[in-house]
Amino acid sequence: MGRKRKQTTENVENIKKIPRYSMDICSRTTARFGGSDDEKKAQNTYENALKNMGIKTFSSSFSVRPHEQYGWIYFTSTFTLLAHILFFFAPAFAIASLAVGLIPFVLAMLNVSLLSPLFNKYSSHNMWAESQPTQAVKARLILTLHSDNDFVRPWQKRGGKPLDIAVVVIAVLANLLMLALCIVTCAILGGVGVVSGALLYVGLGLLALVPFEICLYFYVDYNKVNKDLGNLNASDIALNCLEKITAEPLQNLQVIAVWLGSKECNLRGAKEFLKNNDFGKETSTYCIDLDSINSTNINISCQELPLVEKPSQRLADLVAKSCAQNNLTPTTTNKLLSSTQSSIFRQHGYDSINLTSNTVAELSDDDITQLAHMLESVARTMDNNLSLAK
Repeated sequence: MGRKRKQTTENVENIKKIPRYSMDICSRTTARFGGSDDEKKAQNTYENALKNMGIKTFSSSFSVRPHEQYGWIYFTSTFTLLAHILFFFAPAFAIASLAVGLIPFVLAMLNVSLLSPLFNKYSSHNMWAESQPTQAVKARLILTLHSDNDFVRPWQKRGGKPLDIAVVVIAVLANLLMLALCIVTCAILGGVGVVSGALLYVGLGLLALVPFEICLYFYVDYNKVNKDLGNLNASDIALNCLEKITAEPLQNLQVIAVWLGSKECNLRGAKEFLKNNDFGKETSTYCIDLDSINSTNINISCQELPLVEKPSQRLADLVAKSCAQNNLTPTTTNKLLSSTQSSIFRQHGYDSINLTSNTVAELSDDDITQLAHMLESVARTMDNNLSLAK
């Protein structure tokens, strides 16, 4: 068994603080989208910090098309608007138009892009560091972070998430309603011909949804990139944690911190990392995905796609227990029908959870060290009790 370590509030106060890199990176970068020079600058900052701690780093590159994330918008909007016109004299062609518009949207929700060749290619990177145990590796804990930010979404800026979601939902709903109407019209009147009667008035009524479909064109502003500090706060937390574990190594648990590139580009960094790093089944591998951390009010999500993934409840319970030991009060809310880096790890068969914050507040140095100590205590508990890792 590994070393037993009592968890107390005093432990948090005794952690040696490290420099905060998040504000420095934000002051030196303006557009940290996936594959950008600024994304690489952020990774280089943490890579240099790791090297200064005497920790060996690794990296790999991959191609990415950052603008493909929202490429479906223009196809869905354009072909839905076209269907409104075609409906009145060729309902069958309207069905085809709606299908063409809907397919890219469905694939985008599954993190699959059909439109990649239409967008410019950039080079993105993954960078990671490993803290080796003093004895044989019996289990592995991966801390995943990300170095990029998403493009600005104007409707979210104007009306928050409700408006942001409403624009997409109503636009897609318009597509589905038009599709249902066209199918009924074809069944009653045939696929080609001028529509009349009640069906004509229903079609005219659905024109009321056209403004939402037009609004969808302005869903993302490719000229602006968010400057959210959340993912960089998470990087500071992981760096603090890794420094402490490296200074006082674990016995059988290997800890890997990986800065994944292009998270906002269909989770490309996570996919590329797992494609090139197969951890096998001989040792159990666990993943804690540190998303945007803007406060100490942590939310734990252990499942996102119920039909695809198995929930990682044991890992979630362990993190919740560690939070309680460090005076943190987490909540557990699964991000159903969403997808994060932890989801990619679960789809590869690894237990994985996503950590994010419920509220937005400025993190102090004490907050950073407290959250870092929480992660450290998770790792030491796993090392002390490898029954979790079978």
